[in-house]
Amino acid sequence: MEDFRKIIEKETEKYDLADLAEKKCFITLMQIKKILQDESLSDAACYAKIEKIIALFDSLGLYTGRHDF
Repeated sequence: MEDFRKIIEKETEKYDLADLAEKKCFITLMQIKKILQDESLSDAACYAKIEKIIALFDSLGLYTGRHDF
């Protein structure tokens, strides 16, 4: 029976993890940019933009711990 580390090494060889991480970061930044450029919100609703970004981070498992929805 292969030990866990060897299994992980074998599986990760199939993927370029740095490339996958870079793509995920780029997609996340593009989503944040889209949220910030959303002019459909009034100035009074700018808070909603911040909430959308926090929700995006939460959806990625990057919990800020600063907001309870």
